[in-house]
Amino acid sequence: MSVPTPLIATKAGAALTGPATRALGIGATILGCLGLWSVGYGGIGFISDSPLAPVLAGVLLGAVGTINPIAGANIATVRQIVTPDHMLGRVTAVMSVGGMTALTVGSFAGGLVADTIGLRSTLVLGGLLPLLGRGMVLVSPVRRLRRVETS
Repeated sequence: MSVPTPLIATKAGAALTGPATRALGIGATILGCLGLWSVGYGGIGFISDSPLAPVLAGVLLGAVGTINPIAGANIATVRQIVTPDHMLGRVTAVMSVGGMTALTVGSFAGGLVADTIGLRSTLVLGGLLPLLGRGMVLVSPVRRLRRVETS
């Protein structure tokens, strides 16, 4: 019985979350993850047709799958730091619904864009989107956040 690759990547990311965050700090870890997302998704658009194409795509998607839990844990930590306790449940619910809505709308829009400009161009364009988030983090105080102070 084999273990699905996404599960391996997720478990690897979960195992690396603590060490990466301690070594880099919360802000730098989020910035790094956004950069790696960009390379992972956008890089798929640059893979040429060859026998190695599925392997290269698998490596890039595996890297994205590995950084997802690292980014998710750090982003959730920042959200919990800035959200008052009495609002945390509501904010988490809005983030969940908003995330699923964005995923649905983005998937549909991505299909339309791919039909219009082609799949490779759409993948490269999609790889640029995390850089927008990276820019937002760069101009925010989050970029300097090293760790959470506990009382």
